[in-house]
Amino acid sequence: MSLRRFLARRGCVKVFYSVNAKAFRSSCEILKGFKSIIRQPELKSFITSEGISWKFIPERSPWWGGFWERLMRSIKEPLRKTLGRALLTLEQLSTILIEI
Repeated sequence: MSLRRFLARRGCVKVFYSVNAKAFRSSCEILKGFKSIIRQPELKSFITSEGISWKFIPERSPWWGGFWERLMRSIKEPLRKTLGRALLTLEQLSTILIEI
């Protein structure tokens, strides 16, 4: 569901980068299998033509994720300063993050 929401908001992506965790590797395999399940020729050709790929950072190299970790920090710091210790519902937090 989260992948569907992401694609609906941001549009189709070409490359997913993620950490080299077991859960992400299994998700990648599920998505590869999903391509073969689709029966509609138009949809299958769209997925193939988009060429979506999933890349992993090298094992035992956590510093490779420093770029997006810094991006996360760029979001978290202003949120902490403006919201403080406020308790938000999921809908309120989603709205604030979408507005950023």
